Amino acid sequence: QFATELFNQYKKYGVDVALYDKDLDMYKETQKGHGAYTNQGYSNVVEVHFNAASADAHGTEVLLVSGGKPDSIDNGFLDGLNNHFTNRGFKYRSDLLNMNVYATSACSYRLIEVCFISNKADMDHYNANYKNIALDIVLKTYANLGGSKPTTDKPKYYFEVVAARDKADVDAYKCDALRDKT
Repeated sequence: QFATELFNQYKKYGVDVALYDKDLDMYKETQKGHGAYTNQGYSNVVEVHFNAASADAHGTEVLLVSGGKPDSIDNGFLDGLNNHFTNRGFKYRSDLLNMNVYATSACSYRLIEVCFISNKADMDHYNANYKNIALDIVLKTYANLGGSKPTTDKPKYYFEVVAARDKADVDAYKCDALRDKT
């Protein structure tokens, strides 16, 4: 749900994004030699997770490869999430399979832990606000990912699909459409 919402929001802001097949588990696919190994050629990869621990654990964090430094995109993800959840900061890991595979490529990778699935307050907030959470992330990162603000201008072209029985119907419709639009 959240990855799809991020994808849709990024599209609105003109970011060229792809969404990994949600029917596949990337970790399991990577274990089999596919997944992260075959999902290459991207300048940035974001893996979306929900953390789990005790019911008291709460907040959000962004995981980066050990020795890495947060870039503007990493900071944007954490800033967008921090508008909604307690900031647990950046965490550095060297034991995550997908992260390690992407670390050997020219790809900038981060794993975001949106919130704790084991914390009722985190999940209540997430469920009520996941679209706003995604939008906050997109607003903090789209410019660094090649996007631009959506235009509110009236579309330049107007298309309408019409079914007609014959040319006379089409000609009559054209006249009515021109009269209605001018």
